[in-house]
Amino acid sequence: MIIDNIFFNLIFYLISFLVVFLIDYFIINKEKKGRKKIEKMTSEGMFLIKRFDLDDKKINLTKLNFHIAIINAFIISTVTLIVCLTSLKIPFKLAIAFVLLFGLIYSIYEIYGRRIRKIWGKDRNNK
Repeated sequence: MIIDNIFFNLIFYLISFLVVFLIDYFIINKEKKGRKKIEKMTSEGMFLIKRFDLDDKKINLTKLNFHIAIINAFIISTVTLIVCLTSLKIPFKLAIAFVLLFGLIYSIYEIYGRRIRKIWGKDRNNK
């Protein structure tokens, strides 16, 4: 019986991850043809560029949008699963979800930003 519960939770997590990823990548991040590169970026992409001082010309927009969609799907699916597994009342679940959501957003985007700073960061020697 415990294995059935674990299997159900795993399937629930994977389906929610896949649905959120597909919606985020193909609908929300849909590239607008004929626009400038800056206008094609999502708000998360603009945040990463400004926060980590990235070079606009070096950025691969397709890779950036793909990674952002994976990060968003991971965060939303993880928070959803953790909140669904708790047996607390609704206000406590909302408080836990709020704390988890902001904690995961900050930590994962910070780690990802530091990683892409090494790849797409501005050359500091030319300043």
